[in-house]
Amino acid sequence: MLTQVQVDEFREIGFIVVRGLIPENLRTPLAEGLERVIAKVYAEPELYRTRWVSSAKTDIWGVGDVFQPALFEQAFADYLGSDALLDAIGSILGTEMRFWGGHALWSPKRETYDLIWHRDGDDETYFDPTGKTTHVQFNSALGPDNSFRAVAGSHRRPLTDEERSVIRKGTGPLPGEVVGYCQPGDVLLMNAMAVHRGMSAPAAGRRTLHFNLQPKDEPTGGNSTREWMHDPGFLAHFSPRAQALFTNLIAFDKTRGLLK
Repeated sequence: MLTQVQVDEFREIGFIVVRGLIPENLRTPLAEGLERVIAKVYAEPELYRTRWVSSAKTDIWGVGDVFQPALFEQAFADYLGSDALLDAIGSILGTEMRFWGGHALWSPKRETYDLIWHRDGDDETYFDPTGKTTHVQFNSALGPDNSFRAVAGSHRRPLTDEERSVIRKGTGPLPGEVVGYCQPGDVLLMNAMAVHRGMSAPAAGRRTLHFNLQPKDEPTGGNSTREWMHDPGFLAHFSPRAQALFTNLIAFDKTRGLLK
């Protein structure tokens, strides 16, 4: 679990780095699994939810839906169900949570990935002065990772004029910008309503799993159930705590009329 100091820091700043949160026995299997995923995506990028560096589609910095059957790695499932991880995130969201997304991110081979500033939501009106969050996104570092940049505290207020001038347009420096430095084994927890972006040069060695969880009954979000999540054989790969993340997502999307 997180300490109260860590929870307060997350609410105030918008992100924290938890050192050594990835269980040591999973770090090598996770890294090996991620390399297999990267090879598959580069080999046939059109088959996946591939994240291209640019519209020219000449290099890649990540992929979505890493739990789909074609990319599935048991180590990813074991990690998502680890007590250390779920207890830490539960310190912020509560013990009953649901899955929202699972991605793999890495340094491109040839081109620098340089994402524009953005908020993951309504740029102008979505913020909570108390720092309360609807989710926790987390970057789990399997290699050194200083890709994440955020404007500290920007999730608790409206955009400034300077932020408004660059958001979803540019990558230039902003007042209050800080960098999340992670070593292998560290996990960066973030509120993606903070103004943030990512960048990584080809030689940076980034190897990161990026997942997103929400409280079970959070009224926003969801809409990310996939057909393969309904397969009992899929859920059998996960611990009971991790299975509940998926079944809670499916139930939530059903209540919203998104599933039959």
